[in-house]
Amino acid sequence: MILNGELPAGERLEQEQIAEQLGMSRLPIRQALDRLKEQGFIDMLPHRGAIVSPLTLEDMVELYAARQRLEAWALTDAWPHYTPDVVGTLRDSLRSCEAAAERGDLDDFMVANRNFHLQTYAPAGNRHLQSIIVKLYDLSERYQRTSLQQPGRMQLSNTHHADMLKAIEDDSLEGLLAAAARHNGATQLSVESRIDA
Repeated sequence: MILNGELPAGERLEQEQIAEQLGMSRLPIRQALDRLKEQGFIDMLPHRGAIVSPLTLEDMVELYAARQRLEAWALTDAWPHYTPDVVGTLRDSLRSCEAAAERGDLDDFMVANRNFHLQTYAPAGNRHLQSIIVKLYDLSERYQRTSLQQPGRMQLSNTHHADMLKAIEDDSLEGLLAAAARHNGATQLSVESRIDA
């Protein structure tokens, strides 16, 4: 609910209300809120309780800087393992992204977009690196959603995906890394004007 924007930044989360809605005791709700706090999705404020963490420019810049470095590492390690089968899978993922964008279906696009990116890193075979990237991806998903809600952004994202795939097909690691950097940079630029610093 936080990642898909159903609970917006700043929304107050009341333990009692959540427990009642889910038909549970407060203890598992409190534990879940503690875990969400540890993961960076909510803040616990004195005398106000839990709120959905705000989207901030500083947070976005830090997240995308970390993602950029780790994703470049993963793409570089994956590079020797882009077999024709992997390229075919990436091509199918790109088609899923394009179909979701054509329909204007943001939720489907978010899933297809995530799959495309994770499939570009998977051939690296480093499950710990993949796990860290997934965590950063989760934390940046609200920023992605903010960006992709803007007109033309899903299509631009697909252009970047196509550039990444073309670089792989053209055997250009440098082109792949540049396309991935452009992709992340475009997301940051589109979000900057929409959030408070």
